[in-house]
Amino acid sequence: MVKFHDATPDAARMSKSLRGLGYSLESAIADLIDNSLEANATEIDLDWKHSDTEGPQNWVRISDNGDSMTATRATEALKYGSPIDKASAEKFAYLDRLSAFGFGLKTASTSQCKKLFLAARQNPDRCVLRLRELDLDHLATTNKWEIAEYTRDEVPTTLYEPLLDRPGTVVLWQNLDRLLAYSDPHGSYARAAVQKKFEKVEKHLGMVFHRYISGTTKNRRRKKVTIRVNGKSVRAWDPLCEAEKYSEPFDEAVFHVPNADKPGMIPVHVNGTVLPRQEQFSSAEAYSWAGDGSGKGWDSNFGFYFYRADRIIDEAGWKGIWKLDPHFALARVTIDFNPGADAEFKLDIAKCQVSIPGRIRPGLKEYAKYVRDAANNKRRIGERKSPPDPPDPPPGHVTTVRAGKVIYQAARKVRKKQDLDIIKKTLRVEDPEVADALGW
Repeated sequence: MVKFHDATPDAARMSKSLRGLGYSLESAIADLIDNSLEANATEIDLDWKHSDTEGPQNWVRISDNGDSMTATRATEALKYGSPIDKASAEKFAYLDRLSAFGFGLKTASTSQCKKLFLAARQNPDRCVLRLRELDLDHLATTNKWEIAEYTRDEVPTTLYEPLLDRPGTVVLWQNLDRLLAYSDPHGSYARAAVQKKFEKVEKHLGMVFHRYISGTTKNRRRKKVTIRVNGKSVRAWDPLCEAEKYSEPFDEAVFHVPNADKPGMIPVHVNGTVLPRQEQFSSAEAYSWAGDGSGKGWDSNFGFYFYRADRIIDEAGWKGIWKLDPHFALARVTIDFNPGADAEFKLDIAKCQVSIPGRIRPGLKEYAKYVRDAANNKRRIGERKSPPDPPDPPPGHVTTVRAGKVIYQAARKVRKKQDLDIIKKTLRVEDPEVADALGW
């Protein structure tokens, strides 16, 4: 007869181990914002305070105006491996889910702190608050998987303050042992370092959620979102610079991988873009923002950008296919997949790294090589000494540059742009003088 034994993990050891899952401060906060977006929030605030003394006056808080949660769900939300909120999942079934493993709120938060509070309010007419706490020191002392429930007078007002006037959810971090890991956690050096960390967080959020912030999600039923850091609105950073006139998009390629959620295959959408050269940007500020807006700089921004449910998961670099080479700094390739492809892309628990599925790697490499070659050619043209502008042609005549532009636009209209790009590339090799005359 088979005998089963209880295999509940040791609370003290397991909670300590789960702090080391590879989160950075910026990826931890992005994971929490995923929860806000999944709750249909349109306003999300990240606030933080660093005091010159130790204690609860040092905190990080993420609050939103989303649909929030019931009392039962508030408790479940602080359980490791929490179940999917079925009510919310059914209500927003038309949107790809942003959560993945049921660990994010806990593991992301405890990667930075030891005390995690949660406040939830659903009723718009009555300020009924659900207040919970997960305390790693309590788990270590009792060795029990316990979540504390509080009343309003037992918790800091910082926790529920954003909910006094509206429904929503608040996550509050205290005991910031990882965030304030300095010899003098409250000295001037630590204060400046923490400030820099959150400046990096702000740029990271602008990159990761740029489609949400700018209202350009591929799923048009997603709402536009405002994200603020200490009251300042986060600016969206688009790796493709789609608003720039001289960004050159390529035709989309579609690959397919197995769908882990149900039988069949699932599409993976790939789009390449060659960015403008420096002198082609609409302004010096636009060029500077294109390079530095993500916090990485021009030399590190090019390559693949992987999107899951319209937010960036993994960014820049060529995933081992090629090394970073500044000759291809104008090349960007986006890869969009939905959560049904998580297993194929080997999404990590911190939701900040993926791997290219073997079945699409050859096709993706071929597509990206085409974009890289076009980016390198565009860079080389910019390095040539530009001749003076030619005089206007006499009436009834057309300049070769204008002819080149008209041919290019016509090719795009009949969806033959890729064929024309091949012709342009060949012409640059075979007869550069004619290519230059056509503006190619």
